[in-house]
Amino acid sequence: MFLEDIRNYCLQKKGVEEDLPFGPETLVYKVMGKLFLLTSIDHNGPLQFNVKCLPEKALALRADFPCVIPGYTYE
Repeated sequence: MFLEDIRNYCLQKKGVEEDLPFGPETLVYKVMGKLFLLTSIDHNGPLQFNVKCLPEKALALRADFPCVIPGYTYE
């Protein structure tokens, strides 16, 4: 999976906006102002991204796609 694949997938969804609110290294995708995916633009390392979804879906995505990493959680 490549950064351009993620970008194309996200931008084809209805109402998606691309933004850089955390600086030039972190690409963010939002719907109606709500973040749903973020990834580093750093091309030197392996592609990794966080995606907002149900916990069960997150486990399945991480099992199938090593590039999906857990986001910050409150304990």
